[in-house]
Amino acid sequence: MEPQPGEAAGVPVSTLDEPSRRTRRRRRKSRGSGFGRTFDRVRDAVARGSLSTAALAGLALLCWGAPMMIGSIFGWSIVGCAAASVVVALLAIVSARRGGAAIGWHPVLLLFALSTAWTALALVPLPPWLLALLDPTNADVTARALYPLGIDRAAEARPFTLDIAGTRLEILKGTTYGLVALGAAVYGSAHGTRRLLAVVALGSLGMAFVALGHLAFGAEAVFGIYRPVYPVASPLLAPLLNANHLGGFLALGVPLAVGFAVDAEEPTPRFAWYAAAAVTATTTVLTLSRGAVASLFAGALLLGALLWMRRRVRQDDAEGRPRDVLGSTVPGIVALGAGFVGAVVYVGLDPVLRTLVGPADTSKLSLLHAAWRWALEHWAFGSGRGAFAGAFWRAAPAPGAVQFTHAEHLPAQWAAEWGLPAAVLFALVLLVAALRTLQPFPTRARELGAIAGLAALVLHNLVDFSLEIAGVTVAACTLVGALVGRSRVAQAGRRTDPNDAGRLYWVKLGAPLVAAVVIAVLARDAIAHDRYGSLPRLAERARDRSVRLPQLREEIRAAMLAHPADPFPVLVGATLAARDTRDPGALRWLTRAMELSPSNATPHLMAARFLRASGRRSQALVEYRHAARLLGGSAAIVVGEVASSYLTAEAVLRVVPAGAYEEALLEGASGALAGHPEERALLDARLLQVAPRHAQALGREIRRRLAAGHVAQAVTLARAMAAGDPESANARVLLARALVAAGAESEAVTLLVRDPASADEPDLVLAELARVHARAGRADSMRRAAHAMVEHAGSDPERRGRAYGLLAELEESMGNHAHALRGYERAHRAMGEDDLRWLQHVGRLSERLGDRARAFEAYRRLSEASPGDAQWRAAMERVGPTPAGATP
Repeated sequence: MEPQPGEAAGVPVSTLDEPSRRTRRRRRKSRGSGFGRTFDRVRDAVARGSLSTAALAGLALLCWGAPMMIGSIFGWSIVGCAAASVVVALLAIVSARRGGAAIGWHPVLLLFALSTAWTALALVPLPPWLLALLDPTNADVTARALYPLGIDRAAEARPFTLDIAGTRLEILKGTTYGLVALGAAVYGSAHGTRRLLAVVALGSLGMAFVALGHLAFGAEAVFGIYRPVYPVASPLLAPLLNANHLGGFLALGVPLAVGFAVDAEEPTPRFAWYAAAAVTATTTVLTLSRGAVASLFAGALLLGALLWMRRRVRQDDAEGRPRDVLGSTVPGIVALGAGFVGAVVYVGLDPVLRTLVGPADTSKLSLLHAAWRWALEHWAFGSGRGAFAGAFWRAAPAPGAVQFTHAEHLPAQWAAEWGLPAAVLFALVLLVAALRTLQPFPTRARELGAIAGLAALVLHNLVDFSLEIAGVTVAACTLVGALVGRSRVAQAGRRTDPNDAGRLYWVKLGAPLVAAVVIAVLARDAIAHDRYGSLPRLAERARDRSVRLPQLREEIRAAMLAHPADPFPVLVGATLAARDTRDPGALRWLTRAMELSPSNATPHLMAARFLRASGRRSQALVEYRHAARLLGGSAAIVVGEVASSYLTAEAVLRVVPAGAYEEALLEGASGALAGHPEERALLDARLLQVAPRHAQALGREIRRRLAAGHVAQAVTLARAMAAGDPESANARVLLARALVAAGAESEAVTLLVRDPASADEPDLVLAELARVHARAGRADSMRRAAHAMVEHAGSDPERRGRAYGLLAELEESMGNHAHALRGYERAHRAMGEDDLRWLQHVGRLSERLGDRARAFEAYRRLSEASPGDAQWRAAMERVGPTPAGATP
């Protein structure tokens, strides 16, 4: 049986259960009747129990429901969680008050209050001169938010934040976290932590079962309803769509489950909790998230260290030695050591996991560098909590159209949005709160598991941003509140007098009531301008030609005011303006988008298309070049568009940027100019300057020299090409053709006969050898080469069909029509009866040889396969019906 709250600290249970003043007053009124006193006691017990049960049920629904609602990333889900947290906090506070539990302040609760208040200050409208003094960059961005509409807001009072809608959501999230932590702390101080910790552990296990269930059924939509917008990298599909977030949330519950197993006194629950830990840990590994697997290992190591420390603490207690020094210093040292070990494990597992998920890149390192650079540029007050996703476009580390919604490093995220001084202050408050929560040192394994899980989650957020997802953080705040409640009970003297407990009762009761007012004020705008919901919906409405333009323009204007630093609403407005090629305002929209996101290629590409459509083709090439430079290796679509639109090598050469990707981009453009040989030759000339041994360009140049009659030059180029790549079948074939053209047929045959299997494509070599023999009239040699192709093809029907088809074509070119007919029939049989590509040659040649029955059957099958093609029916009528008894 679990000890009563406070029993471990030596506080008498009778003192903890002392009734409140209101309860004593009711009892005095009914003092004259023993039945009345009994009735009051039963009524108080029922009321107290029902409220506490409702508070626990509310916390459980929040912990389980918030992650299941797609991580609660959408505005409606955040508002729902915030409203539920108000109810949960009220129930917990009232039930704890009736139970006589003390409700004091704690540094963790102070952290939530300070951070939320600081976030809210960024929404206060400030005069322009003060904005310019605090951060000139922020002031300029907000002043020019409506620049495409020709509106200057420089003289208006404006909020400091660069994303008003994002800051509103962060206020709601911060309020939710604080109320969840408050409710869990109050419940834990009054009723113990076991149920709260079990709620979080079971929530993590439930998410694991949901992910495994989606995997087992091959689901492509979450719960069959929500289909992910972006492809999911993990093999698991779950409401937490990002594999890193899913893995971090699962890793949080593993130490908790192990702690419950260690505490269990009976074998059945112990086995059940160990099984839960195994399932959750296995699912964590299946996410293929390196950060999550590292945090899983770090949490396990830290839990082992804490369990070892618990044994030392018990020994000290048994021998009468003080444990305060151990409880205050060693946990911090062990936590730092676990973090170091976790980092080592992360690095050690990286090569193993790379074989599973592909090669690693340095994108996170580049993002981290850019995020800290952004934070230092706005070191004083940041850019406003929740503004990173929209404002960071201007400092994105990688060119292209990729939007970084978070810094993926918790300290950098705080510094970038709150400013460096506030981030340092909040980190210090968090450290003090953590040290105070560990006083005295916990003695239950499940509480140590909660500490290890939280530490692992914090470590995970040094390489990810799962704590920025409301569904994950609600569960973490429940653990934090539970540990705070344990700390309040375990510290002697904190919960002795109910009269002292009531001093802060009304203050804490007012906190959720004030939060309810804040939620009511912000809820509507938070849902209407939610980044993950409203902006994609705005783009979809812009593509719908049936939407009324005045209404759509008003929605775009509202989105630009809600997200003044985000180029997305501006690009939507530019899309509308660009529909009319005579509208000069389109370029103003696009220019603003370029200012907000210098590394984004989309505005340049849109501007290029607008300029080209309006007849300014030369100016369009400048924008195409900017887009290609920003896209780098992904610029093939831009270069291909230029090649197919301008059909000149000059235009392509103006667009393709010099550098590592020039060779690939030129080759792609060369294919688009295949119908313009002169322009393609100019591109190949540049391509050979960039890459003198480029195989495709060399091959095309050799063919040009042969076609122009410059045989000697063609031989020289072909010899150089073959020497540079001896295994290239294409190089060997081209050299053979050049040698034949030069009159060196015997040398060509020797080249082709020499070990055809050593080439990367032996069929090409053997096919060319067969053609050389056919042109020389050597039928037997030609047939040997063709049959060698058949042998190399093995059981591959496609290759065998091509080999027999080539043999038939060469036999026909030599006048051997009967042999050619047999070759076409063999090609048809090799490819299968359903493949009719060679059957038309069978019909044509049979008709030529006078075999009307065979020709009729071939044309009939072709007509059945293509009923709409009149030529086969006409051919059937031409050769006449099949004579009775004839077989094809």
